[in-house]
Amino acid sequence: MGIRILEGARRSVVHAPRYDGSWIRLTYPGGDPGWDVGVCSDVVVRAFRHAGLDLQRLVHEDILATPAAYGIKRPDPSIDHRRVANLAVFLSRHALSLPVDRDWLPGDIVIWSLSGSGWPNHIGIVTDRAGPSGDPLVIHHFPRTARFSGRPEASDCLHAWRILHHFRWAGEGRPSDDRP
Repeated sequence: MGIRILEGARRSVVHAPRYDGSWIRLTYPGGDPGWDVGVCSDVVVRAFRHAGLDLQRLVHEDILATPAAYGIKRPDPSIDHRRVANLAVFLSRHALSLPVDRDWLPGDIVIWSLSGSGWPNHIGIVTDRAGPSGDPLVIHHFPRTARFSGRPEASDCLHAWRILHHFRWAGEGRPSDDRP
């Protein structure tokens, strides 16, 4: 499953949508903002969809079943799965939670706190290649800065920010079509 997730993440690098976190009304289920735009969570959502899992549907159904776990009063299937904090809750409930300092495998999910405050606000997928630091490269989508292109990329950034979570999806999935 991890390899299928990684293959899906690589599709985001190839399509290279520009960073844009604007709210967009999405169809449900299977909604996507399109390959023109995206954010870090879209890399993960598209990667899981490539592996046969619709995080939009899965997160929405989990929020409906346990809204208190998410702290959400009014679910919105157009955005809830695109929020890193919600993905952190969902993955905490449904994926394997692993140590944040070791055992990284291709397709694993890393969630960071950019400010170090402990708030989950950036997410990426671990690759099968190492960077100059010796850490695995991570596919993520960060706004344009001096260091990042504003497009999905594989970066040597695993330890650039405070790592909050390390997840591995161990559930079943089925190959899906090639929609985003």
